[in-house]
Amino acid sequence: RPYCVQAILPVKPERRDDFVAAIQADQEATLKTEPKALQFVVGESTTDTNLFFIHEQYIGEEGFKEHTAAPHFVHWQNFIDSDPFVPDRPPVFDYFYGEHEAVKRENV
Repeated sequence: RPYCVQAILPVKPERRDDFVAAIQADQEATLKTEPKALQFVVGESTTDTNLFFIHEQYIGEEGFKEHTAAPHFVHWQNFIDSDPFVPDRPPVFDYFYGEHEAVKRENV
């Protein structure tokens, strides 16, 4: 079963461009260099500007731990540590196991 991460990230309007650059870099590096990364989907709310959603899937919790230890993750962590989120709306991170087979699909 895949290990999944789901995040809701309310980004400060003035940090939007920084967020998009940071998450796109993390997404690209994750999918290109991590064999246990299955999915990394980023989207923005259709009703709430600057509210972003992330859904990631890895082959087991070990795959996620390897992700957070990857060299490119440092840049994402530095961004998170730079106070980019709306103060009265902290980010929400949920972790769970999917009820489907953990299979890496190429060019879906």
